[in-house]
Amino acid sequence: MGLGIHKDGSMTIYTVPLMGGEGDDKWEDNTWLTEHLHQLARKIEESHMNIISIGTITTNATGAIPELVVKGYEHYVEAYYETKDTPLRLIRAVEFDKLSSRKKWDIWEHIAKVDWVCNRCHKAHKTDGTMDYWDGEKPFRAGMNTVQCGCCGNVLTHRTNGGQSNPFEWTFINKK
Repeated sequence: MGLGIHKDGSMTIYTVPLMGGEGDDKWEDNTWLTEHLHQLARKIEESHMNIISIGTITTNATGAIPELVVKGYEHYVEAYYETKDTPLRLIRAVEFDKLSSRKKWDIWEHIAKVDWVCNRCHKAHKTDGTMDYWDGEKPFRAGMNTVQCGCCGNVLTHRTNGGQSNPFEWTFINKK
């Protein structure tokens, strides 16, 4: 038993069993439930989830087990941007993540009041605002340099030296 997490399209669904298994159907010891709810609260806070619904379902795989179900969108961070071709517009991080790398490179500088983070581990990186310096280093030197996340090793971008767009593997969170 534990916190269940699965995707349904772009929506994330968290489930927590509400009954102890293996003989604890009388609720004699529900400390496990408190721990599962702590896990759920921590996950919702870390993922900046926009909760759409909260409810219960009962699954009958090996016996009737009620589950708490929380549905919503992770990384639901909103910001505004404006370019010479686009009037002031609201954009959500989940929408930004779906854009092509070329489009991300076109608009990222115009997104206001956000911190840029690795799109895999969501750890913040310090930049000078031009992405020329990350954590005090200049990643774009001559040649085919790769910039990796210092926390998880995810390739954030690398020089393509051609007509194709450099990968843009950052997303944004609200500025702290």
